[in-house]
Amino acid sequence: MDNFDLGIALDKIYAFIWNEFCDWYIEISKTRLNGENVEQGVVAVSVLKYVLETSLKLLHPFMPFVTEELFLTLQDEEESMMISDWPQAKEERAFSHAAKKVDLLKEAIKELRALRVSLNIPAKSKITVYVTSDSLDVRNNFLENQSFFSRLASVLEVFVEEEKPKLGTKVQSIVLAEAILYVPWEESVDLNLEEERLKEELKHAQNELERAEKMLANERFKEKAPRAKIQEEQEKKEHYQKQILGFKDRLTQIQKKAEKDLHI
Repeated sequence: MDNFDLGIALDKIYAFIWNEFCDWYIEISKTRLNGENVEQGVVAVSVLKYVLETSLKLLHPFMPFVTEELFLTLQDEEESMMISDWPQAKEERAFSHAAKKVDLLKEAIKELRALRVSLNIPAKSKITVYVTSDSLDVRNNFLENQSFFSRLASVLEVFVEEEKPKLGTKVQSIVLAEAILYVPWEESVDLNLEEERLKEELKHAQNELERAEKMLANERFKEKAPRAKIQEEQEKKEHYQKQILGFKDRLTQIQKKAEKDLHI
């Protein structure tokens, strides 16, 4: 907004309200709002109200009348949004570590939803998911957030383990940067199709890794880009490096299974 790029500013506000606040945070909060812990429910309502009010203030220059009406309906501490202080970013409210943990869970939920579509699994059909990771923090992340993870991914049971369980061949895999998800499915899994799918995802990850590495090797980019952008590209590089290792490991497992079946 300081540069008068109002279209970009509005797109960012819209994307946050719709894609982050509505699609994810409200849905995640429902677990606490409907849970037995009253104190957690009160905290969730408080945060929801704060974020909505602040979002309305950011949106106010673009939609003054609607946002003013909503703001006055939500609260009675301030007389009008027109004379409210403009929201200021505060470092203590960044919660970058928590955001990273939730991003992993969101990625897992998105991939599970995509898997349902590819396998034609009805939305109401509950599935069982096995999560494996050599990182204790990642395993604890899935264990601590089972409630909303299970609800948003329509999961019946979540088993979190350090190593891959023995599940046979009727299993689909989802490779994330720091974890691998295994979904047993009653229909026979075509290992050839599973191998082709993983190869495509491996190729995409390798292309993204190459792009990130080129950017980080570019001296002009490192000199002119903001520190946050450089850090973002470094995190992407590490993300795809881990993901590539996971894809290769899963492909090796499938190829070994195919060789074993061939000998039989």
